[in-house]
Amino acid sequence: MFLVYRSILAVTFLFTLQTTFGQGPAYIPGDVLVMLAPGVVPERIIADLGTINDRPTGLTITREVSAPMRAWLLHFDEAAVAQPMMLRAIRGHSGVQMAQNNHVVKDRAVPNDPQYGQQWHHENIASEAAWDVSTGGVTATGDTIVVCIIEDCDLPHPDLIGNAWFNHAEIPDNGIDDDGNGYTDDHRGWNTPGNNDDVYGGGHGTQVAGMIGATGNNGLGVTGANWDVKMMVVDYGGTQEAAVVAAYTYPLVMRRLYNATGGTSGAFVVATNASWGIDGGDPDDSPLWCAMYDSLGAAGVLSCGATANNNVDVDAVGDLPTACASDFMISVTATDEADVRTFSGYGLTTIDVGAPGEDVRTTSLGGGYGSTSGTSFASPLTAGVIGLLYSAPCASFMSLVHGDPPAGALFVRQVLFDGVDQVGNLPGQTVTGGRINAGNSMTALMNSCGTCPAPYNLSAVNTGIADATLAWSSTAGTVFDLQYRPVGTATWTTVNGLNANSYSVMGLLACTQYEFQVSVDCGEEMSEFTVPFVWTSEGCCNAPPNLSATAIGEGGATIAWNPVLAAVSYDLQFAVQGTTDWIVISSISEMSTVLTDLLPCTGYAVQLRSVCNGVASAWSASFLFQTSGCGDCIDLTYCPSVGGTNDEWIASVAIGSIANTSGNNDGYGDFTDQSTALVIGQTYPITLTPGYAFFAYPEYFTVYMDLDRDGAFSSPDELVFDPENTANAVLTGDLSIPVGATPGPVRMRVVMQYDEPVLNGCVASFEYGETEDYCVNLLDPVGIQAPASTSVHVYPDPADRDIFFDLDGIALPGKALITITDASGRVVAQKAVAASRATVTTAWFADGLYAYRITAEGRELARGRFVVAHL
Repeated sequence: MFLVYRSILAVTFLFTLQTTFGQGPAYIPGDVLVMLAPGVVPERIIADLGTINDRPTGLTITREVSAPMRAWLLHFDEAAVAQPMMLRAIRGHSGVQMAQNNHVVKDRAVPNDPQYGQQWHHENIASEAAWDVSTGGVTATGDTIVVCIIEDCDLPHPDLIGNAWFNHAEIPDNGIDDDGNGYTDDHRGWNTPGNNDDVYGGGHGTQVAGMIGATGNNGLGVTGANWDVKMMVVDYGGTQEAAVVAAYTYPLVMRRLYNATGGTSGAFVVATNASWGIDGGDPDDSPLWCAMYDSLGAAGVLSCGATANNNVDVDAVGDLPTACASDFMISVTATDEADVRTFSGYGLTTIDVGAPGEDVRTTSLGGGYGSTSGTSFASPLTAGVIGLLYSAPCASFMSLVHGDPPAGALFVRQVLFDGVDQVGNLPGQTVTGGRINAGNSMTALMNSCGTCPAPYNLSAVNTGIADATLAWSSTAGTVFDLQYRPVGTATWTTVNGLNANSYSVMGLLACTQYEFQVSVDCGEEMSEFTVPFVWTSEGCCNAPPNLSATAIGEGGATIAWNPVLAAVSYDLQFAVQGTTDWIVISSISEMSTVLTDLLPCTGYAVQLRSVCNGVASAWSASFLFQTSGCGDCIDLTYCPSVGGTNDEWIASVAIGSIANTSGNNDGYGDFTDQSTALVIGQTYPITLTPGYAFFAYPEYFTVYMDLDRDGAFSSPDELVFDPENTANAVLTGDLSIPVGATPGPVRMRVVMQYDEPVLNGCVASFEYGETEDYCVNLLDPVGIQAPASTSVHVYPDPADRDIFFDLDGIALPGKALITITDASGRVVAQKAVAASRATVTTAWFADGLYAYRITAEGRELARGRFVVAHL
């Protein structure tokens, strides 16, 4: 026996690989496969390892291999750096979780005589007994079963085309990723090297496909382990390990999508098959490849692998993928008609099962049939049996599969192992000591299910204080018995002979834990009752949920909440945030109330409780909100802008009196509590500093101001600072306030993005960098010590404990309002006046410059500035 390499591997290339690397598995010189840590980009690895010991490595990115695995293929100059040195350096990088060589992969086909016998293997594995239960196709819950073949094959073969899988959510050849799975025009499957669905062809894969799912009972040729199953084809290219990881990614993505959408998208892939590998391969050298099986398993996919076509102890010499330690990898060796392993590998801890693989009859390229030998055909037969087991009419089994996909996959693995026949020389040479038996495994699965499986997917929805709707699923019958009771009581309330999968319960005790069970009538017997499903009836006197606040002007807010069915009324209490001076409003009959006479630009805490038949619930947790009146910088709703990754951020911003040093804010930092006054038309020095977790990347800073007060930063004149270059250290420059700007508070947005500027200040999210927001108060260009209005006398200036306003110089048309703002434009005090003199306490004001504005009946009467300086 000997190994047949893919024809696209040149003989001279193989000779070079083998003679260069001796007895170990061959790999592509200069290639390294890496799994990056979450959030790490490959460019960082390239930059950090561009030189080693002052020697250029020529490290570059070849391509992304698998997005879910964060796997990339890198390449370096093998003439400049030795492969072991480079591999060690990459493994030692903090941004790399795994790294390995890109090994050469071989088919596991063995030359054979195409005229050997008929399909004796079905008799050996008791296929007929399994087919008495199911011949494949769909699960008990209607899922279309898919087995993925990782190599090209001729599915247009007359005996295979009926079981070919198609991605019906993808319109072929329109250049659009119609189903949003990340693959464009993947109608027939996926060709990894070609980035298309050109997957048909290949004599070896055609033989593999026939073992899994040559169509049964169609009057043609042979039958596979399944009469009816969908076979997904993914062509891995057959030469490099990187292509292997990329190929496995396709069924992984499709099964994850199926799980996430409840079966509306993706594919219900239950098994993959690899009839190829690396003789003597060490799993420690291929951690990404082996890790892929755990990732597939987490989605609910088992993977079958054909072990070496050499009579070797795999425990001792190694093999890929069959020595990978994943519980979701089923390693298969080949047996003959007498159930003896002859030419193939074994291993007490690595090779799980045997399966027929010598002189087996299957489909062949060009529409024909023939006999062939190799573990290449034992492995797909096993994958086919796995697909067949998923078609067992056992609803409780499928409840496990849908509720916990990896547990469902491991259950199938276990019934496959439990069903083996201890035959030939397999005991003591394999994990299970046996050859697969489809009939035994199907029987074991059905025995665990029972001839009359209980209903599954129980649920309860409260529809009123005393009412609930109970529901369940079943595939075993349409007539049900139901029983329910309060938890902890001895007596069930029973309802028998239900002809629907749901039941409305009335007259429940309020706010009580209940449990219910269901059994199904299978005709000749009743199933066991299900495990009790527990829920709590409506009617608990809980605090109202989902509080919200909507501002009404500067001194009011509407507080709303969701109802509590048991509540007769509600009590509300509120206080200025940070105080305990609660104001209580009792006996509210609606689900909202209006708060008035609130202070502007002030934080408040609100708590609610329900009152149920004279008994009050506990108060809710405090809901916090802030009244308007803080100025446009705070009151307006602003467009979002959030950066990504934790590798780089804005470390500090300095302009005017703002000198803010911050760390990583997960893409966005709200620093609107920090502000400065800037004069319109003047220029100010600004200092911006990036921060890094690891490497100092080139960053592009831009600064915007919302000059038109519309909550956006999209107008061209709102870009007030653009250095027109990147920086990876402290950046200094000049920021000019446009001459035509309107005085008053505005929001200033600082955006830092890796390598290039954002399009505008309203880019909702970007991958690398951070955004920070500040407040700026724009002042008229009249000088910072501009005198107050000549018609108003304000004293003392500077003020300490109080400041006095003499309004004799203006005619008051009734009541007027004095509004005082700090340098950032925040309202810090308001005073209603009806006489010619008013006093405002400034004892709690911080030192600094303040502005006042006197208004009445919607018009401005006077304005000016004063200084507070505490002695």
